[in-house]
Amino acid sequence: MKNSSFNIKREALVKIALFYPNDFITAATNLGYITIYNILNSRKDTLCELFATDYISKSYNTGRSIKDFDIIAISISFETDIFNLVRFFKFNNIELFSNKRGRFDPLITGGGAYLTLNPEAISPFFDVILIGEGEQAINEMVDEYLNNSNKDIYKENISKSKGFYVPDRYKISYDDIYVEGRNGKPAVCRKRTVENIDDYIPSTINKLLPSHFKNTFLIEISRGCPYRCAFCATPSLNNPYRHRNLNKLLDLINKNRSFPKVGFIGSAVSDYPDLIDLIDKTLIKTITLSSFRVNNVTYNILEKLKKRGLRSISIASEVANERMWNKIDKRIDRDMLEGFVKMTNKAMIERLKIYFIIGFPFENENDIKDIIELINDLSHIYKGRLTASINIFIPKPQSILQWAPYSDKEIIRKKIKMIKRGVSRDVIVNILGYRTGEIETILSRGNRILSEAIALTDRMNIFDALKVCNINPDIFLRELSVDKILPWEFIKGGIDNIELKNKYLNI
Repeated sequence: MKNSSFNIKREALVKIALFYPNDFITAATNLGYITIYNILNSRKDTLCELFATDYISKSYNTGRSIKDFDIIAISISFETDIFNLVRFFKFNNIELFSNKRGRFDPLITGGGAYLTLNPEAISPFFDVILIGEGEQAINEMVDEYLNNSNKDIYKENISKSKGFYVPDRYKISYDDIYVEGRNGKPAVCRKRTVENIDDYIPSTINKLLPSHFKNTFLIEISRGCPYRCAFCATPSLNNPYRHRNLNKLLDLINKNRSFPKVGFIGSAVSDYPDLIDLIDKTLIKTITLSSFRVNNVTYNILEKLKKRGLRSISIASEVANERMWNKIDKRIDRDMLEGFVKMTNKAMIERLKIYFIIGFPFENENDIKDIIELINDLSHIYKGRLTASINIFIPKPQSILQWAPYSDKEIIRKKIKMIKRGVSRDVIVNILGYRTGEIETILSRGNRILSEAIALTDRMNIFDALKVCNINPDIFLRELSVDKILPWEFIKGGIDNIELKNKYLNI
């Protein structure tokens, strides 16, 4: 139907619907989602088809009904996509809570970055959740299903495998956000990590998939991050940092040289040790990439990328003075930023975006003034179009600042007003809305108490749903105690919680 190259496998023993809770052009840019699809369809015994919010009940591939599938696998990357997940269940008349579904209903599984950091707010919706990286684990999930499709037996067996979390095997009691009691086995869930990252290279599978990055061959060159910025969960999410073999990357890229562009994906692209060789030996003419760290890039690299068609680049300053850079362990300084901007001028890069974060608990008014001053100074240096993206700090699970509070509304309003008034009109300023950050914080730090409210969001907003369920959102927004158990502490395999705690207490 939608994809004429799709091969209908009549010998398939299990049919899997792979749902991404956003529109399809967004889904197609998620390399994890596409990689799992590719792995599943490489099996002769498995048929996998793609679903998204604009293909909510009939697949993108053939138009097959969601009701024809044995397993519905859901990939969740971002907090606010949870509301689309609820609508997906309701639209297809699938019971949202796993304990209300029967033995003949499809098996509902989940994975992705959001569920790996903290699945608890929506864990009652799933039969099985994969914590960690899915490339190897997805085959184990299918093998176990083919061995025994009885739900109860399947869940009992899969719960014994590393990385598979079966929520209904646990009884949990809470004191507000904190875990008072947790009974079930295994006591902890150890995050899955791919043993050899070169065995799997997530990339765009073909030109037929619509995408925000049209005509671009996206490829992940590294995974994780070698740095330990206090606000960021990536070092825990994909621990340890790994980069892929140069020759294997080049082989795959150059086999796809019919694409007009290639996009290098990774949290630390500029730390890739063979980046110059990768640029020089890539046969696809135009190269794009995600943001650079200013402490690890040279003019030689920028010049090469400019010759390969790079017109815009992003960097992250986050804050704007030495005290704050030290607090968040960013390991950059003003000279590095100014030096990088001068290099972009020399390389004639046309557009530059700089990311900042406001709302840290140790931030003061002078720190905001320094952000304004830095933006204005860089705008005088830079000859192209400068954009400043201002985000509000969100305390992410499994990060050093996971215990920190979400900032007060009036304080944020005052800081935003200062920035809008103080930044030069020559600079484009984008600012995250306060309410969006508030929702993301609640959903990212939630526990199972939230699930009843989330279930109502197909007909009301989350704050009204919280009122209906008599849940005070402040319990998820305030500073958390380092001496109590957080909902996600049963997950192991990222940065150890003791290390996170020690660093938080010493900020």
